[in-house]
Amino acid sequence: MGNILIIDNSPENLQILTELTAGQNYQVYTAKTAEEAIESAKNSSPDLILLNVWLPDLNGFDLCKQLKSDDATKDVPVIFICSPDKTSDKAKCFQVGGADFVTTPFQPEEVVARIQTHLNTRLMRTQIDRQEAIMRSTETSFRNLFDNMSEGVALHELIYNDRNKPVNYRILSINPAFTIHTGLKKELVTGKLATDAFATDIPP
Repeated sequence: MGNILIIDNSPENLQILTELTAGQNYQVYTAKTAEEAIESAKNSSPDLILLNVWLPDLNGFDLCKQLKSDDATKDVPVIFICSPDKTSDKAKCFQVGGADFVTTPFQPEEVVARIQTHLNTRLMRTQIDRQEAIMRSTETSFRNLFDNMSEGVALHELIYNDRNKPVNYRILSINPAFTIHTGLKKELVTGKLATDAFATDIPP
């Protein structure tokens, strides 16, 4: 599933692309002008845009630039619809931020394959972004907990010798309470071996 916005003023192209995409269980939205497209993009939250290079009120390249400058649509992949004999158009598709292109007359299997590829890529990117956001939130929560603990805590990693026996540890961070209790400042001990930071030997 996914939302697809088709921007094309050709009734024949719209019919063919709508039938192809609707048959794949996508939610399809259409626009015949750049003005309609901008409004539809705001309301439909498309996951992919099919965009004809030539529109009656604005060429597709300039429209793509507008879409890429808007935070709401800048990450939406744009597949341009080009004439097969316009080599310069194909090159410009990528220059303005397009992800791919298809040519007319349409090859149904190719069109569907390209759509599915870019939708899958966007889905994976969205999932990665979501996971990264969760990780950032978790890290922030842990950092807040760590910094506000009343007990002094030092995060560290063990150092092993060639016999895989722990012989020391490296200070990764200390919380404010640790500084209060020991007088050691974070910037002076972070990254140091415990034997250096605390000037004591670690028992074997």
